[in-house]
Amino acid sequence: MSFNDKKSILVIDDDITIRKLISHHLNLNNYKVYLAANTDEGFTQLKNNKIELVLCDIMMDKMDGFTFCKLVRENENYRSIPFVFVTAKTHSKTNQKLLKLVEMILLQNHSMLMS
Repeated sequence: MSFNDKKSILVIDDDITIRKLISHHLNLNNYKVYLAANTDEGFTQLKNNKIELVLCDIMMDKMDGFTFCKLVRENENYRSIPFVFVTAKTHSKTNQKLLKLVEMILLQNHSMLMS
């Protein structure tokens, strides 16, 4: 399989160990992997590459993963890219934010289908 035929995944995590670990396993499974240490780098990767899935840490310094996803969803070019959130922490506040984000995405997708 050539590099251009591989499915592309963007991994955004401020922990270099997590980025390397996820990247290693994705590469072993024939995915094209793009890495970002923060959301600024994530936006750059989205602009410069055809990303088909985003694996995003929830808790990061400058901007959390939820806010990043919300901003990405506001751009028509990236709205359909699926997100998977990655975290080592469990907080009820985080779970509430995740549920609100899922609700927003479902409503957004429903309105796109109806128009």
